[in-house]
Amino acid sequence: MRRAGYSEDAWKCWNGCVALRTFPPLTSWTGSILFLETSEDAPPPQVLADFIRSLAAMHRLQRLSGILLGRPGGRIDPTVFPVYAEALRHAVRDEFDLPELPIVSNMDFGHTDPMMVLPIGLRMRIDSERRQLSILDTAVV
Repeated sequence: MRRAGYSEDAWKCWNGCVALRTFPPLTSWTGSILFLETSEDAPPPQVLADFIRSLAAMHRLQRLSGILLGRPGGRIDPTVFPVYAEALRHAVRDEFDLPELPIVSNMDFGHTDPMMVLPIGLRMRIDSERRQLSILDTAVV
């Protein structure tokens, strides 16, 4: 049994934008870590929560091994960032009873500035207790 907030195994990663709603096929979701981001249009936190509900309805949320949430894009006041993280946590943990699914929020990827690049399709590990995100594969060949 995995402990709360920890993805014991390394899982492949996929990216999804709340605005675009483009994702890999259902078979690719099992054990994956989802990089989730808003667009520069800065939709409200409720849109993020509704998006999570859609993933659950399509049987994708339950297949994940973790979620990484980029800071909201656009001109959003940084004091509002925690509201997005809480909307995500509430939907995942309270509405869909997935309290052990690791969630990392407020990351600098997606429609943010500064922006770090995360490699799609490589293996990663999330350890919430140690507050570590590890990329386990070489990103450049």
